[in-house]
Amino acid sequence: MKNIDGRLNNLERKFGIAGNEEKYVMILTDRDIEDAKQDAYVQILYDGGFLPTRGFGSVDLTLIPRGLSAQEEEKFVRENGAELCRSPLPLITKSR
Repeated sequence: MKNIDGRLNNLERKFGIAGNEEKYVMILTDRDIEDAKQDAYVQILYDGGFLPTRGFGSVDLTLIPRGLSAQEEEKFVRENGAELCRSPLPLITKSR
């Protein structure tokens, strides 16, 4: 029974369905944005389904145009979530 539990746990982790997986978010920015505002943007992106619920995700806040009001910035984040969460790093894949 212990072997089966171990194998199931490994499969759950591999496929990202384990309930205890941690979330890591890399936030790229080129200006001072208050932590509360960054947290709000990340929450908007999570709620919109643009960030994974487990594992690793990235948010590129450098794409938000300068000079927008707070409401315009929030609207931009909501409307352009897919672009803001596109990974800036190439994915490394295993070759066979």
